[in-house]
Amino acid sequence: MDTERIRKLIANPAVSRSELEQQIQQALKVNDRNLALDIQEIIDSRFGITPVVRDDQGAAHAAFRNPLKKSFDHAKDGYLWLVERFVEIQPEIFTKPAWETTGVIAVGRARNSKGKSFRNYFAKSPENLFRATPALAENPNNYEKLRNGWYANINLNNAEKLDILIQFGDVLRLVHGKDWSFVVQNPSAAFQALLNRPSADELLAEIDGWKNG
Repeated sequence: MDTERIRKLIANPAVSRSELEQQIQQALKVNDRNLALDIQEIIDSRFGITPVVRDDQGAAHAAFRNPLKKSFDHAKDGYLWLVERFVEIQPEIFTKPAWETTGVIAVGRARNSKGKSFRNYFAKSPENLFRATPALAENPNNYEKLRNGWYANINLNNAEKLDILIQFGDVLRLVHGKDWSFVVQNPSAAFQALLNRPSADELLAEIDGWKNG
C-alpha cells in the first residue's frame, strides 16, 4: 500500500466521506492502525461526529471478566471504567514502564509518519498529556484523573479509545472479546474494524494451524 499517496489523497478536501471510509478499510487490511485512525479524525473534523442516539441502556457498554458489565451514558466513562480495571491488575504499569511492553501505553503514538509530536494517553499531569498543544491542558473536559493519581487523556475519538484498550489489554494478556469488551452505539468504520480485529492469541492460533495443516 502506498501510504504517501493515500495521505495526499485524504488531504484533498474534495475527497468524499465514502472514499475516506474506503481508505480506512485499506489501511486496516495491512494493519496500519495509525493511518486508519488519522483518516477517521479527518472524517470527524470534516463531516462532524455522528450524533449518538441514546437508549435506556446508555451510549456505551463495557464488560470485564464476567459478571462485571455496565452501561454508560458516555463512551468516555466506559473507557475510563475499563482503564481502572486494567490498572488494578498491574498497578506498576505506569510507575515502572518498559518500552517494549508497557511504555507505549503511557507515551502514546506519533500522530503521523512525518514525526508530528506525540499525544500521550496517560501522564502525571495535564500539561504532560498535551505537551504539543498546551491549551488543551487548560480545559478539564480533555482529561480525567485516575484513582492512582495519573491523568487520562479523553480528547480522543471512540476508535482511539478502543485502540488504546486493545494495546493495554494485549500487554496484560487480556483477550479482547473474552476478558473484556467495549461497545458504543453508532460506531464509526474505524471503530467497527478494530472491534472485529482478531486477538493476538487468535492470530497465533491461526498461524499454528497453517504450520500444522
